[in-house]
Amino acid sequence: MFGFPASKQKLLINEQASTDGILTGLDWLTKDMASGDVCIFYYSGHGSQVADLNNDEQDRYDEIICPWDISWNARKYITDDQLYDYFSKKLPAGVRTDVVLDSCFSGSATRSFNINSGLYSRKQRYLPPPVNHRSRLNSMIPGFSERLMFGARSIFGPDIVKQNNVLWSGCQEDQVSWEMLLGGNQVRGAFTYNFCSIMREFQGNASRRDIYTLMRDRMNNEGFEQIPNLEGPNAEALDIFPFRKASEIDQASEVKKR
Repeated sequence: MFGFPASKQKLLINEQASTDGILTGLDWLTKDMASGDVCIFYYSGHGSQVADLNNDEQDRYDEIICPWDISWNARKYITDDQLYDYFSKKLPAGVRTDVVLDSCFSGSATRSFNINSGLYSRKQRYLPPPVNHRSRLNSMIPGFSERLMFGARSIFGPDIVKQNNVLWSGCQEDQVSWEMLLGGNQVRGAFTYNFCSIMREFQGNASRRDIYTLMRDRMNNEGFEQIPNLEGPNAEALDIFPFRKASEIDQASEVKKR
């Protein structure tokens, strides 16, 4: 992955990506990190929402990613609060982090369905909660609550502005992310497909801002309703190349100089 040695990578697929498997992987990922290191967490799969039990969300929802063994009643899922703890509290200052979530956290999607565009099939990545959980969510939402966009509350919080951390997500909070079926048997997330295509085109020598801008244009031109989201602590975080250490060439101005 972009020049990282195999010893620094961990891939969890299918049953390996269980609740315990993901949490164990996050423990491994964030352990022994030091200032100047690069930390990347990528998740591709279903997303959903559950009731916010600690009252830290204005919209009363906790966004979740859905592991292979998801269980609503046993609370086997990964919440945005847990991701916040890993990437805000466990990582030391100076670690550059890119969290990439190709999933959706939509409150408006009620079912998953297929659309055939003629070029490829598409399928939503929102996993609706069971009826009893949806009823609980609805009962907790005041009639005139103000819904915040996902980017309004950074997963990284205000304490780690110097770390240049960013969160990439496949869509806005009130949208769904889509899967693409290519060539009849290759399933790809639309966000992941475009993100990786752009990274390959530029050999990684593009800023987060440029990648995001181009990706939004391409997905819009391809007819996807979802608008990818990129949030970070400051403008400087958007102008560096993703997945680069501060000691490496990671800005367009540095490429020209060297």
